[in-house]
Amino acid sequence: MNNTLNIGPRRQLFADRRLVDSSRGVRLTMNPPHQTGKENVTRDTWWEQKPGSKIGGYSTIRREDGKFRLWYQFGHQYEPWCNQSGAGQSVLYAESDDGVHFTKPELGLHEFYGSRDNNVVIPGYVQGGHVWLDPNAPPECRYRSQGNGQGYIPFYGSPDGIHWQETHRVTLPSSITGSAKVDGRTNIHWEVELGRYVMFTRLVFMAEHQTPKGSGRYRLHRAVRRLESDDLVNWDNETLVLTHDDTDLAAHTVDLPDQPPVDYNFATVFRYPDEHGLWFMLVTCYWHWYDRSAEGISLVSGYGLGPNANDIRLLVSADGKKFEWLGDRAPFIRLGPEGRFDSRLVHEMACPIPMGQELWLYYQGSNLEHGGAERNGEKILDPAASEPKDAISRAVMRLDGFVSADAEYTGGELTTPPLVFAGERLLLNVDTSGGGEVKVEIQDEAGIAIPGHMLADARPLNGNSIAMPARWTGGDNVGALAGRPVRLRFVMNDCKLYAFQFGEKK
Repeated sequence: MNNTLNIGPRRQLFADRRLVDSSRGVRLTMNPPHQTGKENVTRDTWWEQKPGSKIGGYSTIRREDGKFRLWYQFGHQYEPWCNQSGAGQSVLYAESDDGVHFTKPELGLHEFYGSRDNNVVIPGYVQGGHVWLDPNAPPECRYRSQGNGQGYIPFYGSPDGIHWQETHRVTLPSSITGSAKVDGRTNIHWEVELGRYVMFTRLVFMAEHQTPKGSGRYRLHRAVRRLESDDLVNWDNETLVLTHDDTDLAAHTVDLPDQPPVDYNFATVFRYPDEHGLWFMLVTCYWHWYDRSAEGISLVSGYGLGPNANDIRLLVSADGKKFEWLGDRAPFIRLGPEGRFDSRLVHEMACPIPMGQELWLYYQGSNLEHGGAERNGEKILDPAASEPKDAISRAVMRLDGFVSADAEYTGGELTTPPLVFAGERLLLNVDTSGGGEVKVEIQDEAGIAIPGHMLADARPLNGNSIAMPARWTGGDNVGALAGRPVRLRFVMNDCKLYAFQFGEKK
């Protein structure tokens, strides 16, 4: 079986387990971002402070021409835009020059609570906010978005991300056994290799359970599925890509029979570092496994099981179909400390933004329980908080830093499968701190060290850089090896190796 990877000049992240053919004294480590805890976007306008208002998690941020552009879900009770349950979910717009301080332009597009002086761009019960650029669309629909129309998915198009029109509606019946409906956020990409659109969306299963008191109820169970389309209208090739498994079922003792302890509530899927890169999934996990009826919280409310909290976890895929957990399912973005705005819920947002040597990820948080759960008729608030809060915040991580190959203090090594590359220099995204090092040996396809690039020829590299050139006694040029299968052997100690890339000679 040929396991040669044709990587060309593209960046290779150690989140991709295919890059490890053998290793010793090295472990692959997920590196969660630093959550700043700052409230970058809050409900600070008069129209956002009306009763029943909330910043939601179905939101998108993009950086275009140096400006951060944010489309965020906003829950409200403005009656002309509410559904039959009295809930509204519109899309609002904000922007920023630095990604930290945001302004909300008064766009004058839609009357909201009696005034057009607001930042509403898509009114109604949209329950969406995934904004993306469609490379195949006419100019008037260059920007796309889609939401949830209570039984169908409304699609929207815009020439500028500000002026939106509904373009069409799609109903997505599922062929997956036991599924009941589709709702919540969808996210869509144009997959260049496939030449089709790919959608990831939530699928809801309905299962009847008995409460401990014997009264029947229906329990929502959520999963993530994938579909494909040529035209954004007709969708096919439906597959279930994430649902609970035996590991989840073994993690907790659940107080309801056949009840999984976690729902995979919805997910943001993106290609990184470019449209040809790995598929990453940030999934919002909704946790519930123990009975709280003794606390005055009704199980029939649908959110009665504790802890009724959401956090964010990370998966990766080489093909966008089969996803693997990173970090042994540990949280990637955690709940904030008690009393903070993000202490009970965090929801991931599309999409991560490269900023120099960093990657910025935005998320929405709230100190209210999932689904507006109630205790004795009152919504359940983090007991350390004085009032309900919700906001959009920022997390920061190293560029390409999702996973690192970490060598022990006493040393370790890692060898790749055969690779075919293009370029003249090998650049490492590496952190050795003060006392570590890495040396690189280049081998032929059979694992025999190539003269001039043997371990004895390698110069020890020490430092912290996202693009540190590998060197040998004869220099750093590896162009003579381009186009033929080679293996890379990294010999390290006290070192974190995140990624590598073959680039041109400076």
